[in-house]
This record gives sequence, C-alpha cells and structure tokens, in this order.
Amino acid sequence: MTQIESYLDELSPRRAHVRLIFSSGLGVFLDGYDSAMMAVAIVFIAPAWHLTPAALGLLAASTLLGAMLGGAIGGRCADLYGRKWLYLIDIGTFFIAALLSAVAWNFASLFIFRMLVGIGIGVDYPLSATFLAEFAPRKRRGAMMTWSFGFFFYAGSVAAMLVGFLLAHFGPDAWRFLFASGAVPALGLMILRRTLPESPRWLLRKRSPEQALAALRQFHPDGAPGRTRGGEALGAAPEAHATGRWRELFTRPYLRRTALITLPWFLMDMVDYGFSIYIPTLLLAFGMRSFGGSILLSATLSSLGTIGFLFVAGRIERSGRIRAQSMGFLALAAGMAALGLIAMSGTTAIFPIAACILFVKLANAFPDITTWVLPVELFPTELRASAHGLATSFSRIGAATSVFLFPILQRAWGIGPLLLVIAAAQLAASFMTLLTGEEPAGRSLEEITHGARLKPAAQTVTSAQELSVPLVPEK
Repeated sequence: MTQIESYLDELSPRRAHVRLIFSSGLGVFLDGYDSAMMAVAIVFIAPAWHLTPAALGLLAASTLLGAMLGGAIGGRCADLYGRKWLYLIDIGTFFIAALLSAVAWNFASLFIFRMLVGIGIGVDYPLSATFLAEFAPRKRRGAMMTWSFGFFFYAGSVAAMLVGFLLAHFGPDAWRFLFASGAVPALGLMILRRTLPESPRWLLRKRSPEQALAALRQFHPDGAPGRTRGGEALGAAPEAHATGRWRELFTRPYLRRTALITLPWFLMDMVDYGFSIYIPTLLLAFGMRSFGGSILLSATLSSLGTIGFLFVAGRIERSGRIRAQSMGFLALAAGMAALGLIAMSGTTAIFPIAACILFVKLANAFPDITTWVLPVELFPTELRASAHGLATSFSRIGAATSVFLFPILQRAWGIGPLLLVIAAAQLAASFMTLLTGEEPAGRSLEEITHGARLKPAAQTVTSAQELSVPLVPEK
C-alpha cells in the first residue's frame, strides 16, 4: 500500500467528501428520475401510439438495453483511460438524449433516443461507484456509498413522480415535457463535476505518482503527504497482482467474486426495475380508479422507502455487506410472495396492497446498496471500473428482460403468479450471496485486493519527521 492510498483510507470525512457524494449521487439521481419518469410516461404513450404489450415492454426496456451497453464500455474505458473525462461525457450524453427523446416522432426514434439515455446512465454507474470508493476512507466507505446511491436514487424517483403528477394535466403530450425535464438536473451535474480531480489511485497504477499527489492536493489541499527525505515519491506504485486485462474477471482469484457481483444483481433488478417501473400500472390493475392517485401513492411509497436506506447507512459498516444482502433478498422474497398471494385472492383493499409494496421498497434498500458497493470493493484498481461495468451490464440484462416480459406475462399468467416467480428469484439470490460472499467491510481497497492485511503507510518510513507534512491529517 502506498502512502497516498493510506492517506485516503485514514482521512476523516470532510467537505470534499460531501462534494464527491453529491457528484456521484446526482448521477444515480438521474437513473432514479429516468426510471420513475418512464413509469409515468408509458401511461401516456401506450394509448397515444396504440402500443401492443410487446412494444410497450420493448420501449420500457430501451433505456436498460442502453445501460447494459454503456456499463460494459464505460467501465472498461475508465480503467484504461481514466475516470474524470468520462465522468463528464456520460452526463453530456444523457443531457442531449433527454432533449432528443422529447421530440421523438415515432416508436423507432423514441426507442433509439431512449437507448442513448441508457448509455449515458450505464457509463455513469461504474464511474460514480469507482470514483467515490477510491476517495472514501475505509471505515466510512460503505456509509458514504449508501448515501450517494440509496438516498439519491429514491430522491430521483420521488421527484419524477411529483413532476409527472404536475405535468399529467398537459394532455397526451405530457410525456414530452417529462423526458425534457431530465436535462435540467443533468446540466447542473455537468457544472458540479467539471472541477473534480482524477482518481489518485488510478494515476498510481499508471505509474504517475507526481500526478497522483497533485490530484490528492486538489482534492484536499491541507495536509496532503509530501516526499520522503531521500526523494522517493510517496506515491510510488507497488507491484499489482492484476494486469488489468478484462478476461481476468473470469479467472482465479476473481471468478468467485465475479459471480457474487453479477448473478445476485441480475436477479435483484427484476424487482428494482421489472416490478417498480409498473407500480402505477399495477395499482390501477389492483383496483385503483384514479391515475393521478396511483402516481401519488407510488411517490409516497417510494418516499417512505428511503427509511430503508437510512437504516442501511447506519449499520452497513457493522453488519457487513454479505449479511445485509442475503437478509435483504430474503425479505424481498417474502414481500413479493405476500403481494402475489394478495393478488391471487382477488382483493382490491388498497391498505394491504400498499403495505406489501412499502415492505418491498424497504427490503430492497439492502441488496440495492450492496450490489452497487461490492463490485468496486472486491477488485483491484486496474479492474475496478471494469468489474462494476460488467455487473451493471448483467443487472440491466435482468432488468430489461423483466421489464420487457412483465406486461406480456402479466396478461398471460396474471399478476399473482408472476409476482410469485419474482419472489422465487429473490430467494435464489439470497442463497447465491451466501455461497459466493466475501466480506470487505472496514478494510482498505488494497488489503481486499491482496487478500491479506497490509501495513499502513505510516509504518513504511522510519519516523514522522521524514515526511514534509503529516501522513494522517489531524482530526
């Protein structure tokens, strides 16, 4: 472990970290906003364009298909060429594609523009997670990533539902205003990100210790480490076990970890997207008569669902990622099964239906966070964004498949049996997590990578006087 990496691990949380949380979280906000916005928009588009269930499912899956492609490409490019420049390009892509979606003239054009939106989101996922993880202190990394993902994703979902409710009175073309509205937060995010430094950890792996030190000083000007007395750079990169080749993700010692980050996330997104995107539609199918009421209820349940993320943020460092993920999947299975049985009973009582949906939202917070955090914790810097990009692609394959099939299977099987199938998938994900799980909580990224506890950088020099400034900042 280099002294720069140790410095980042032991740096107490401060304003610079809050800025990173917002820079990362607002990218996730756009995903939550876009997903919920599509849930509202399809209600207007389907009757206006006379879409069949297959066409409706394909349109709903278009963004996810783009995210699948964007995740794979973006993660790999971030490992090869750096994090910072892609961090602006992906949001620029989202901004342009959101405006183009608002002026789509037929199904084909809207499908293409929505795929471009998805590419921007897909590229941002591995970048946001990797960027924040590589700056976050090891003892607060999970909590910081929980805030950046959980809170902002749900905030985006709720914001979209409220905007959708306000714009629902604009008539059949209200969906155009909905799509265009996504460009507003994207523009603000581009402004926020433009002065962020490159990741020091990535610069170290590129054998650029001086640039890494400069990036660290840009991030935290006061107290950054200097040089040893003999002129040896504090950021001299160590020999890494990984060569950075993408195929290493499927070989030892990373194959087990690759299974952990891909398969459970694939199954979790059946709920996160395949179920959630159709909640307003499902509430209408369950017996609600007001479209506006279904949107408001969905927004209310999503708002209350943030309580789950608050709980995760407070306990993820103590309980660990693997336990939280496994128990979360079990709770998801129970909630979806209960909702499926209620649907099969034929009741239209809104209270038990809303209670089950809220329980699912609360339970979803646990694997929703851990599946986003684990890919950047279990892999070395040379493969970190690539691993998260691969996991993102797998998750979007699961999401796109379920979103596309949901309206088709709902018509063929009914709501109840379909929800029971999703419940079984969540149960399988819980067992997969236990079988492949490896706990990274509280450990440095380099320690996790090498599989053994490394000496802190403060022990790699003879005394504190050999540093131009303190290695670990004063509290």
